Amino acid sequence: MIAANLIFVIVFVLGFIYVLMGLAAYSHTLKEDKSAKSLAISPWWAVNTSIYDNFGRKLAWYGKVILAVNGILCAIWLYIK
Repeated sequence: MIAANLIFVIVFVLGFIYVLMGLAAYSHTLKEDKSAKSLAISPWWAVNTSIYDNFGRKLAWYGKVILAVNGILCAIWLYIK
């Protein structure tokens, strides 16, 4: 029983880290976009901006899915227990 609770906690922490990493990648992309627009030039990393934008959004989405599934499984586990 302790092992199951520990698994839920570990999965929750991993999902939370995924969300934070995704949001960090996405916000970093937004900062680069703003600086590029304010300079009115296209920096050399502008080509990769969309890659990091998509990566950040996907990572945050995966983290949200992990948290949601973990919450549902935890609720089922507590109901059964």
